[in-house]
Amino acid sequence: MKEITYGFSHLSDLVDRIMEHLETASNEARIATAFVLSVHRSTDLLGAIRDVLDDPYFSGYKIAAIGSVNLGLQISYQEDSVVYIADPSDPEDSAERAIRNLEASLGLAAP
Repeated sequence: MKEITYGFSHLSDLVDRIMEHLETASNEARIATAFVLSVHRSTDLLGAIRDVLDDPYFSGYKIAAIGSVNLGLQISYQEDSVVYIADPSDPEDSAERAIRNLEASLGLAAP
């Protein structure tokens, strides 16, 4: 399983991490995720879950929420397929703080 990188990431990377987690997760975790996604029982439950998560019309906010629950992390959907994964060792970590820090380092911060 790939190590999770904290900070900004692409939504497709989050989907990959969710699927890697579900491959080794309990059957109950898979069924709970399928239930939340309204996936009906299937001979290939993981494939059916992947199909929903890969759907370009499926909400990025919902994928971030599913990732937060499955991976036990604070994940927020930004926009344009970008997610922010907060570092659990830093309780103040957030996408908003990262954006403010980036703007300040580039001299773009509002006075």
